[in-house]
Amino acid sequence: MFDILLLDCGIQLTGTGGVFMIFISHQHKDKEFVGDIAQTLSDIFGEEKVFFDDWSIKPGENIVNRMNTGLEECKYFFFFVTRNSLESEMVNLEWTSTLIDKANRQIEFIPIRADDVNVPQILKSIKYLDLYSNGMDTIKTQIIEIVQGQETNRKYPTYQNLEAYVLRESEKELKFFIKAKRFFEPNGKFVLVTKLDDKQAEFNLIGGGMTRNSFNPNAAQLGGENANVFFLEIPEGVKKGFKIGLSFIKKVSSDVDIALFHMKTESKFERIPTTLINSEIDIPTS
Repeated sequence: MFDILLLDCGIQLTGTGGVFMIFISHQHKDKEFVGDIAQTLSDIFGEEKVFFDDWSIKPGENIVNRMNTGLEECKYFFFFVTRNSLESEMVNLEWTSTLIDKANRQIEFIPIRADDVNVPQILKSIKYLDLYSNGMDTIKTQIIEIVQGQETNRKYPTYQNLEAYVLRESEKELKFFIKAKRFFEPNGKFVLVTKLDDKQAEFNLIGGGMTRNSFNPNAAQLGGENANVFFLEIPEGVKKGFKIGLSFIKKVSSDVDIALFHMKTESKFERIPTTLINSEIDIPTS
């Protein structure tokens, strides 16, 4: 038996010495997901040891001077390669100057591909992390392997890569269309919580296909009361640019409360943000 807990995927990182051990090179338009990773590092090292512009450059300070300080004292340089960052003169200056400096001192230069773009030719000889293809959880694990650490509490919101659009097909059927906002999501495990049992409702993949399904009675809490869990796993995960359709059909006429979660691990569940729509054409294509 387990409780549905709205827990973020928190990760700690530890290291040794230095003022700005880690430099987060990114373009501000990508801050929504980059901030998630930056906060993870800050939770362990402290803000003074992670150069992230949100907290490393104070109002009234000289931006260029602060950037130079962060670059000169960093040990780990994470460069988030996106369309936005490749078009930014400031970000290009950061990573090119650091690459040159790498020949003169010990710097871990780690490109992170976070868009459907090619890594600059000059960086192809450097092993990079592929956030776009492998998803947030895998990249966080890889970062842990680079900068040793363990789990911690979080303040910066965890980036939610999945979103769901909900269509009321009829009085007895709800359809959930799940999309990956930015990255491939390799984990295709979903949990629907309701007080109905498997004789009163069903939860399936629209259109058929390979899935792993199970039903667990009294395995969750909903509104402070015991509730049942419908589990569905899609082995191939959720690809960016494609939507996964899930159907919840109730076989009774009474109103019921339901909640849809992404199962991150055996004990961590993340509620998927949902948007009500009137038809499938209301689902954004990007």
